[in-house]
Amino acid sequence: MIRRGILVILTGCSFQDGVRPTEDARGLDAQADARMVPACSAMLAGSPQVVGHLGTGASTDRELACPVGELPIGFGFVTSTPAPAIPEQSVLTTRILCGHIKRDAAGNASTMPSSSVDSFPLACGIPGTAGPERPCPNGMVLVGLTGNTPGNSDYNSVKMYCRPLDGAAVVSVTFTDTGAYTSNPQSAQCSSNEVVSSFSARVGCTQQSLVVRCSAVVCN
Repeated sequence: MIRRGILVILTGCSFQDGVRPTEDARGLDAQADARMVPACSAMLAGSPQVVGHLGTGASTDRELACPVGELPIGFGFVTSTPAPAIPEQSVLTTRILCGHIKRDAAGNASTMPSSSVDSFPLACGIPGTAGPERPCPNGMVLVGLTGNTPGNSDYNSVKMYCRPLDGAAVVSVTFTDTGAYTSNPQSAQCSSNEVVSSFSARVGCTQQSLVVRCSAVVCN
């Protein structure tokens, strides 16, 4: 009777010890698989759609698009110098920063700046000051702009909006060198599944209009 009791106890212990490590190992493997995603590069998809503008919004006379395979990732501006006769500053030159956004197998996105596209004003002799170029935070896509128009044309007070490639919360980046005016606020925002893809501009002695287009984005 004693030997049979010992045999039962040992057999029970052996069964429990054999199951637990297997279940734990499976759980760890599942967690590791959940963290792995295909490495990819963000690419535009579908036809670009106009979502708004800064400035007059009238017909534009030049296209501003990044090279194929690149996305708009930020801006740089030259803004008119304040003067008594002109109550508000205006953007004179618009520089669009372009780059590649990639995601690795661990789900981490990163930005690689690669080129820029400029929209220069006519040679009217208006003095201006170049502000610092600002990209979206690393790994984030550009999803919108807000600004202000001082009258029937021109724009100033620019702020851009960025979000991670996975669609999390939007953050803003302010171009303080373009002013902080609120005489006529404007906004051009992409929908939740789109990113800013290209622009068109109307140019005179200043940047009279910047039309914003959005497109769907995929990671391939």
